[in-house]
Amino acid sequence: MVPIGWGSDFGGRPGWGTGFGLSYGVARAAQISIGFAYHRVNPISSEDWDALRQVTTSIELVSPSKDFVRPWLGVGLGYYDSELYSPPIFALDASERGRRDEFITHQGTLGFNWGAGFAFRLSQSVGLDAGGRYNISFDNPARHKVDLLSVQAGLSYVVR
Repeated sequence: MVPIGWGSDFGGRPGWGTGFGLSYGVARAAQISIGFAYHRVNPISSEDWDALRQVTTSIELVSPSKDFVRPWLGVGLGYYDSELYSPPIFALDASERGRRDEFITHQGTLGFNWGAGFAFRLSQSVGLDAGGRYNISFDNPARHKVDLLSVQAGLSYVVR
């Protein structure tokens, strides 16, 4: 996954992410999914970074055809925990005292996500999925809002 944030505390900085998801087919063309992910931005500097943990649920609709390539669309809800790191500042005040240690703040929020992609059927029980997902939080004020676009890929195995 490659997260990019717009208009958030992530400041449009690219980073990396990892996660996994589990899905259960409730019909031939529908599945319910739950996903867990961790994203970290600005991985170059160990002194200034931010992170995001997310738990999402979604419903995906997959084309019911038996073609090799099948498009899918999904929509769902999520919980997003932003972790904002502030590096230490070494500054002296008028009395030559003062040093702020590093600190981390957390902010949890609810939001929704939607995504689209393609499912490639490799055999009767093995497939490859690729797509993208956009996550946005319901936060107000907007400066704490999560706007996240991720690219995802994975293998699927049909258990009968």
